[in-house]
Amino acid sequence: MSRVTFIAGENINKGDVVALGSGYSVAYKASANSTNSVVGFATHSVAAGSSLLVNRGTIFTSLSGLTPGQTSYVSYASGSVVSSYDSWVNSIPITSSGTVYLTSVGRNLSTSGVTNQIEPAVVINLASVR
Repeated sequence: MSRVTFIAGENINKGDVVALGSGYSVAYKASANSTNSVVGFATHSVAAGSSLLVNRGTIFTSLSGLTPGQTSYVSYASGSVVSSYDSWVNSIPITSSGTVYLTSVGRNLSTSGVTNQIEPAVVINLASVR
């Protein structure tokens, strides 16, 4: 299992999907409304300014509510993942406009485990999904 340490730029909970800020050493909760590079899942909860261990390995099993066999994506809600494309679309507030980012974090192996195969974000114009 590959793990990397970053500084938490905000309070982060175990299981949150995290992305790098502009400094590339500070991690924040990932969101579909941000272009920041997703790097993995937080292995434990930390306060802002603390060292954060991020799982970049092949399997992450501390999630819940996943649909086995589906692909999970970074949600619009900071730090969260959703367990299907339809759930990703539904996570975007109806009042949002412009551009969002579809980032796959991997295939769901069970209701709590994902393969942790993070793909680069795809730019999506909201008009094309609504």
